Amino acid sequence: MANRERCAGRRADGEACESPFVGQDGYCDAHSPTRGGRDEMQRRGLMGALASRKPGGLDPDEIEELETHADVRQRLDLICRAVLTGRLRDGQAQAAIRACEAWIRARGEEVTMEVVGDLRRQVEDLKAQLGKKPAPKIGAWSG
Repeated sequence: MANRERCAGRRADGEACESPFVGQDGYCDAHSPTRGGRDEMQRRGLMGALASRKPGGLDPDEIEELETHADVRQRLDLICRAVLTGRLRDGQAQAAIRACEAWIRARGEEVTMEVVGDLRRQVEDLKAQLGKKPAPKIGAWSG
């Protein structure tokens, strides 16, 4: 078995590091005085921990029922802040945004049906009013 170069550094307990991943200076990244050493390794560890942690998501108490378009705007603002602060991942945010879009479509259909119902009632009222009056003479001009 070939003898591989090992890190020249020492661990906190005083033992030799023995890492085979050494740079030109003879040290691993954790012990290298030119590549950041211990502080750099701690920074990398923190970055890895932050990248791998699961976001906590939104607290159910933060999520109000949607009743108006203003509520949807507030929800989208909440989603945006949660993504920017790392509380929601992109996929979670996209699903929440799609839910807002579905609410808007459903509300739009509901309003449309209300307007159509109102128009039908108005047409029926007009028909009823016209039925009580004599029909106008068509083609006869007075003047």
